[in-house]
Amino acid sequence: MIFVKSVLAGLGSVVLVAILYLVALIVSTGKPEAGTEIGFDPVSMFKSSPLYGITALVIFALGFYWEYRRVRSRGAK
Repeated sequence: MIFVKSVLAGLGSVVLVAILYLVALIVSTGKPEAGTEIGFDPVSMFKSSPLYGITALVIFALGFYWEYRRVRSRGAK
């Protein structure tokens, strides 16, 4: 059960960072013109640069490790 919680925390951290990235992108580029749509295409991002994949893997690992340590230290008391 510890690993399931840790995996979910890792996936949650990746999703949270992706949403924050999209919000930061919208804020930094300014308000879009009327009638335009903003899309988020992670497949094309991963194809364009392996840095996105490495970043996502690091974020997942950090979220996994954080939850794993938190649950293990709580159970050891």
